[in-house]
Amino acid sequence: MDSMQEFTEQDWLDRLYRKANSERTVNVANSSLRNFDYFIEDQGMNRSQVIKELQEMMSATPPNVRGVCLFLDKWVAWMTKDHLNISRHNNVKFKAKAPRTIDNYFVFIKSYLRIVCGIRLTIDDVRDYIQFPTERKQARKAIPLSILKLILNNVEPKREALYLTLISSGMRLGEALSLTRKNFHTEETPIRISIEAEDTKTLEDRESYITAEAWEKVKPYYDKVQGDEPIFRNIESIKLAVVREDQYFAYIRTKLGLTERYSKSIRFIYNIHAFRSYFHTKASLKHGVEYANALDGHGSYLKQYYRHTEAERAQLYRELEPELYVNSILLEADRTKDGIIKEMKKQIELLKDEQERQKQFQTFAMKQGMR
Repeated sequence: MDSMQEFTEQDWLDRLYRKANSERTVNVANSSLRNFDYFIEDQGMNRSQVIKELQEMMSATPPNVRGVCLFLDKWVAWMTKDHLNISRHNNVKFKAKAPRTIDNYFVFIKSYLRIVCGIRLTIDDVRDYIQFPTERKQARKAIPLSILKLILNNVEPKREALYLTLISSGMRLGEALSLTRKNFHTEETPIRISIEAEDTKTLEDRESYITAEAWEKVKPYYDKVQGDEPIFRNIESIKLAVVREDQYFAYIRTKLGLTERYSKSIRFIYNIHAFRSYFHTKASLKHGVEYANALDGHGSYLKQYYRHTEAERAQLYRELEPELYVNSILLEADRTKDGIIKEMKKQIELLKDEQERQKQFQTFAMKQGMR
């Protein structure tokens, strides 16, 4: 009977995977446990000892919720600082975690304590006793059209197709890398892309579209693949493919000198995930935030979006499409340059006409002199 009631760490990890259907979720959960262990070892203890003490606190009458929470509060504070040579791991250098990472780690440990260890903390307990660091919010800068053009003009054709897909659809990078022929509805205008639930972060089916400009670049690669072959990646692991695309973009960013970072942050202003933000801004300005959220994958907005008929959804995107063109739009500098070139061509033609008239006049004058 005891073995039937036992719920192990591995059981908990398996449960997380079944719920999220995501290796990333399990990886973050493991990272949470590892960082919790680092903290415990830095206190000169091990996890078994700590769990036993926490369980005894909760078994007291009344339960010592305060003691449990203050121990976890100490862990949260510990994660906000760098730590060198942690206990038995002399080669481990623990880097301070960002507020959002700390929040995520805490959620997993709270779940682990509840499900595996039987230590239940309420939202009020956490709110009363645990102080989380506040994330320093910075306004994200939009990628100017000139920078998008610069990037697209300096990448290989297949990545240009991928980038235009991201810019014109609002998809996450992993979603775009999962696309095969079956996701594209090429008989429709604009071309609709159906994204299957298992390939989305929210685990919900949704749809988006791509511009005619993007499709022109995508079509050669669409035509090359068959069946379930992915269009934009040549390796099986989407996770690894995402890492490789991030690395390639980092190379292009350095090559083009686009290495500016946000103040007091490791985050670059120009990154591959900003293409999605570009789409969100354009879609929000055209049809509102709820419309943008529905297309780029915030599940809570999908029901309202799908109240529209297929024809209405297509029409909404047709109205948005011109705002998402990149290479098809001339910048002011391009217009000025084109104007100068046009004027120069006009002056050249006038000069040619003048030279022809002079030539004809000289011929006429010579004939008159010969008479």
